[in-house]
Amino acid sequence: MSPIPTLPRRISIIKTVSGGNDFLQLDHFDLPAEWRSRFTELVVRTCDRNNGMGADGLVIRKRVSPGTYDFHIFNRDGREAELSGNGMAGCAAVLFTRHPGLKALKLLTAIGSRRVECRNREFPLVEMTVEIGPADFHNLRQFPFLETRWKSYTRDGIEFFPVSVGNPHAVCILPRGFPEKDMVPLGERLENNPVFPEGINVEMVRPTERENKWEARFVERGVGVTQSSSTGCAAVFAVLQQRRMAADWVELTTPGCAGIKVNGTINAIKVENTTRIVYKGEYVSQV
Repeated sequence: MSPIPTLPRRISIIKTVSGGNDFLQLDHFDLPAEWRSRFTELVVRTCDRNNGMGADGLVIRKRVSPGTYDFHIFNRDGREAELSGNGMAGCAAVLFTRHPGLKALKLLTAIGSRRVECRNREFPLVEMTVEIGPADFHNLRQFPFLETRWKSYTRDGIEFFPVSVGNPHAVCILPRGFPEKDMVPLGERLENNPVFPEGINVEMVRPTERENKWEARFVERGVGVTQSSSTGCAAVFAVLQQRRMAADWVELTTPGCAGIKVNGTINAIKVENTTRIVYKGEYVSQV
């Protein structure tokens, strides 16, 4: 009987946080070959908040050419996602810190190239402009129930606006004064509806007394409740723009950040991001 192979026990990982949304950052070349066939297991183990390093997801990057990197993002449950604005920001923050002369870089995501520009770096903080890309209001793969005219839909008594910014979102626009304690439970109910074949990220937003400023809460596919979400903020911006409820920018207050600014157009959404490098260390495998 052949012995069970022993997997390498130490893997170098950096943790980044963007508005309370935290990610583990891993270089492809730091991933031992023996772990590549069990990568989903590695994601679940390292992201576990009790028995691992703890995070909303894990990013793996690979240098393709100077300033260009392959980018893959995995949610806490081990499933790969199409895009993550905060995941991209964390990846870029590591690279901008490592290469002081680098002012912009290109990340090759599952849905195409995205640009991240460095506005300021002062370790451990990096300020960036992150390209999320265009909004898609007619994605039948992610929203097979769509009708010809874009509009709101209701499931489980919850009204939402469907939009894709690479990954699928349901934006719930709530009235001013809607109880804060009820925002997240609303999103959790909608997240579990089987009408979304690829799962759904849910944003619950309510207006403040200040123009173009909104409060937001997030329930993310494969993760659950998160402190912030750049693609979620982009989805909110797209819906507000489409409904003519905002100018060419909005600012969102989230549990993890006092103000996340989103600007651009529906076809070219950008998020102003500040990311902190929290720690660099080694994950010690239990195998």
